[in-house]
Amino acid sequence: MQDTMAENFDLGQALLETEKEAARHAKELDRAIKTILPASMLKELDEAKEERAAIQLESQEAEKQASNSLDFPTHIMSGVAGDFARIYGEHLEPPDHFFYMSYLTIFGLYVSDRLFLNSQRKPAPRLYTILLGESGDTRKSTAIEETEQHFRSFIEPGTMAVCRGAASGEGIGKLLTKMPKILLYYDELKVFVSKCGIKNSTLLMATNTLFEATRYENQTSKDPFIIEHGLVSMLAASTIDTYSGLFDSKFLDIGFNNRLFLVPGDSDKCFPVPISIPDEQIHRLHGQLQNRLKLTKDVLAMSIDQDAGERWAEFYRQIKGSSPYAKRLDTYGLRLMPLLALNDLKETVDLEVVNKVIALLEWQHQIRQAYDPIDAEGKVARMEEAIRRAFKIKSTWDVRGLQRKVHYNRHGIWVWDSAIKNLRRNTEVHFNARNKIYTLF
Repeated sequence: MQDTMAENFDLGQALLETEKEAARHAKELDRAIKTILPASMLKELDEAKEERAAIQLESQEAEKQASNSLDFPTHIMSGVAGDFARIYGEHLEPPDHFFYMSYLTIFGLYVSDRLFLNSQRKPAPRLYTILLGESGDTRKSTAIEETEQHFRSFIEPGTMAVCRGAASGEGIGKLLTKMPKILLYYDELKVFVSKCGIKNSTLLMATNTLFEATRYENQTSKDPFIIEHGLVSMLAASTIDTYSGLFDSKFLDIGFNNRLFLVPGDSDKCFPVPISIPDEQIHRLHGQLQNRLKLTKDVLAMSIDQDAGERWAEFYRQIKGSSPYAKRLDTYGLRLMPLLALNDLKETVDLEVVNKVIALLEWQHQIRQAYDPIDAEGKVARMEEAIRRAFKIKSTWDVRGLQRKVHYNRHGIWVWDSAIKNLRRNTEVHFNARNKIYTLF
């Protein structure tokens, strides 16, 4: 055994000496080249090396960006909403961007009667935001509850109501006669869908219409129902798996899913006993909010700077009609522009704000492709589409990882086997039997 160790040691020493010898020869070769070649050629070689290094770095960055295309664009999280997300994210487990988008949703509704972009449409900054995540792990409801609680201690009584589970359009209408603005809050979006499924329910049509309009009516001979002026936003939560199969044709046919702003996320934060947020930080956030509300004491019709308008026009032409997942992204853009500007304590929409809005909408476009409700008939067809969606999130999956992603155990082994065989037979998915890896063709 000692002889073997000695032989291994001698071999290691020999390899080390060989590496040193190779490095020495490389240095001598470099010196020889510099002696022989003219200075102009050496400069060109150096420039070529720098160019190759830059190209390699750019390629690595592009690959990294592509792999993270579904990550929330955290660089846009500025202003009071960004500070709120950072402070609450340091004390609680939900992803920071859950707090950020929840804050913008409530803040946007609160100022929706006096803030809009100066255009013919005058879009109010009302959002229908849906937080998506695995059950329990991402603390979706925690983000909503904490944000709502933060505003509750600040909002003037009688200006806005939080409706925890509207069961009918008539119920929304009755509440709007008492409060001018309503936040529809659903701890589980599935509850909303089930209420919409009740026979003769007007909840779906009322909510769908009030996304863009402020008036809704349903004239019947017995009991006419009219909402004259209602400002409505939605903030709800759902698991990813539930959301994928939540809507049937009556939702999809009227484009209800295109009115939703999807915010998926996960978190590895762990706070067994969350520490209370210091009062001075809460007071500072309230002070920041107060400063922004001073700008909207009267109606604020925000103009858009010329360079910002040109950038938005370029983006608008790019996405208009580009894909079914781009529907109403422009609507959200017009709502987010004044909201993000006010969030940054600005009185006009400048190029910085528009770039943030575009980054958010481009992200949302990717998210919709990965998480948009699956419109397929039959369990096998739905599993096939779930597998396709998984490959939009990641290009390579091991067997167990892909099975867990599509929750095959909930649907049965036969459904999984049939779906994956169909996709392989249709040359959509390739399976490397040796490494047990699935990839796209």
